[in-house]
Amino acid sequence: MDGSLCDELLEEVLRRLPRRLPFFASSTADVSLVSKRWLRLYRSTTSTLSLRLSPDNCTPHSLSSFLSHFPCLSSLSITIDGCDRVSSFPDQILLSVASSCPKLTHLCLQPKPVSHFPLLSLSTSCPHLTSLDIALTRPFRSHWLRFFHSLKNLNVSFFPVPNGFEPVDAACEGNFDGLKTMMLAMSNDLEELALVYCNLGPGLLTTLGQKFRNLRKLDLSFNRGVLADEEFISMLALCNFLTELKVRRCEESVELFVLNCPRLRQIHVEESKLSDVSRSWASNKLVELVLH
Repeated sequence: MDGSLCDELLEEVLRRLPRRLPFFASSTADVSLVSKRWLRLYRSTTSTLSLRLSPDNCTPHSLSSFLSHFPCLSSLSITIDGCDRVSSFPDQILLSVASSCPKLTHLCLQPKPVSHFPLLSLSTSCPHLTSLDIALTRPFRSHWLRFFHSLKNLNVSFFPVPNGFEPVDAACEGNFDGLKTMMLAMSNDLEELALVYCNLGPGLLTTLGQKFRNLRKLDLSFNRGVLADEEFISMLALCNFLTELKVRRCEESVELFVLNCPRLRQIHVEESKLSDVSRSWASNKLVELVLH
């Protein structure tokens, strides 16, 4: 069959196949021939893919072989099941992705944490990656972020160390490998940031605002501790392009943000933090309020 056949022509071929009795082998061969061509064409044009993998149904080699059939893949979402946190399976999967998807721009690999080595490989093999959603374990390192030059959207979930000890607050002053160091290593052009299960220590929010002034979306809704008013206001004053904010355990400062952010379009916040005045203002400005 001609490699230039389009989808519509393949559909027509399938429709015109002679309807023979099922015991004729030639009929099966006809369908198989067209189906294989259809599958190749479908895979060669697919740009988005979602997979659910586990050590029981997938090996790194089989994943690499499978992904090699999708040369135009730009967005990949992988959910990993059936392995514990200390397993190397997520790392092996990430290495397979890095070696097989050079055109990748969006990657989500959750919920099992990965180590830093495969991330370095990913940064080299997928230079056009703009969106990354991953899980990491503590203690974590930030050097790998320097190599993701195109990254604009980062979603990181942090897990404690596997031995069960309480994790050290990674945002403390003087901790070289803390969240502040991680932020400083990231691109200034980052537009979306979600920090999940992080300890937001002193000075972190101020650093965030100074570093990422082009932020459009910020998620701080799943973190421990109360957000300090002064730092929160300082951060929001610097992030003038925010259109979406998710936050909890903040003081009354969030209301000032709602009333003074011209580009805001959606905010997730505790119901008790907003007065009737700010709610009315948000309604008039077509700002969506998600209260909890």
